[in-house]
Amino acid sequence: MLLIGGAYEGRVEGLSVAATQEQLNSGLDLDLSWSERDLPERERTNHVHPLRPYLGKYIPQLVEQLFVRHVPTRGRVLDPFAGSGTTLVQALESGLDSAGVDVAAFNCLLMRVKTGAHNPFVLEHELRDALARFERGEGAPGRANAYVRTWFAPQAQEDLLRFRSLLEQYEHADVLHVVLTRAARASTTRRTSACS
Repeated sequence: MLLIGGAYEGRVEGLSVAATQEQLNSGLDLDLSWSERDLPERERTNHVHPLRPYLGKYIPQLVEQLFVRHVPTRGRVLDPFAGSGTTLVQALESGLDSAGVDVAAFNCLLMRVKTGAHNPFVLEHELRDALARFERGEGAPGRANAYVRTWFAPQAQEDLLRFRSLLEQYEHADVLHVVLTRAARASTTRRTSACS
């Protein structure tokens, strides 16, 4: 069975294949389908969404449209596969109560950071303070686990672990941990052998 235009179609025979993207899009609900031209990345990834790259992410405008269509005013939203928290952020912006869960601890950290209340002045002070302390050589690197030893060169290992050791004392430690993961992800010191 194939769902076409809200009705189940029992046969697939006789359906034509679209020759162009415009033809393909002509039968779509345009409120739920955007091209890069219609909705460029700078407009679809607002404020917290680009905080951390996440492969399972989808655009917030899709969530907004689904809320408008399917969630009553002052309704509640449950996202059982919340990932990086896009649905929860949009629920917060829409004035809806929401809850989300995910099996990955890092995704839960991202959700807390994206949906939590943060004092921007305190956060800026803490980030500057942690960076200044790091640049003065403060912090104890500790022992790198197997993952860190595999993916980062020795100096990067030391720097990442030393910065991490400074974070727990701050009110916004969760945010600073996400900043650290951005630095780790951006690190180009991955230990690999050269391809020939």
